Amino acid sequence: DPGDLVLDPTCGSGTTATVAEQWGRRWITIDTSRVALTLARSRVMGARYPYYLLSDSPEGQAKEAEVRQISNSSKLTYGNIRHGFVYERAKRLVLSSIADNSEIDVIWERWEKRLAQLRVHITDLLPESWLNDFRARQKYNTKVPLEIAEWEVPRQRPSDWSESTEVLLAQFWQADKRT
Repeated sequence: DPGDLVLDPTCGSGTTATVAEQWGRRWITIDTSRVALTLARSRVMGARYPYYLLSDSPEGQAKEAEVRQISNSSKLTYGNIRHGFVYERAKRLVLSSIADNSEIDVIWERWEKRLAQLRVHITDLLPESWLNDFRARQKYNTKVPLEIAEWEVPRQRPSDWSESTEVLLAQFWQADKRT
């Protein structure tokens, strides 16, 4: 968390110290090599870092209220670093917000027709009874479509498939990126 202390007993080129400083952590780094210490010192002193506000400051309280969209606090501040920093936060994601995302439906509708056509063409070129044998080995409990299902399309052409399926597989996986 911001404000935590990071110890790097072998500083090397100073990567840990640089990243700790960028992320608002306190840090201690040591090394037995003067070359490593000089390199790390140059790297840390020459880098540009974001500015963080202390949570326990009037400016920090104002920024925290802005970030959390609440009213500004009027409690006393002491500039204590142990209270941490004010930093940007990512929006909290839950599975329901992903599942209920209407944008997913738009993407699915845009690509499903093309992917379904490709699956039908792939099925037409499959060796006779390949799909039934494959499904028997997988021990499916539910009904599956007559054509190859999306999760059954392999990334690479199996050796018993015709070479003409190679192009269809490439087209399927290119279209499946849904970009």
